[in-house]
Amino acid sequence: MAEVVIASGKRKSAIARAYVSKGKGSVKINKLNLLAYPEYIRQIIAEPLQLAEKYSKKLDIRVRVEGGGPVSQAE
Repeated sequence: MAEVVIASGKRKSAIARAYVSKGKGSVKINKLNLLAYPEYIRQIIAEPLQLAEKYSKKLDIRVRVEGGGPVSQAE
């Protein structure tokens, strides 16, 4: 069975749960590919992934976000 790391966080009234496992670098937020989001939101989300590019390309990241507005969810 694959090892999965689960993390959660809050920003304003948005609550996020992230599931990280070994993979090919896919990022999905609320079951949608990162590319389905507007450019500004993608930049906010992708910033930490770019800083850890060496590692993030070997991981699959799934995030479930509830509450708040689009920018609060991205942050």
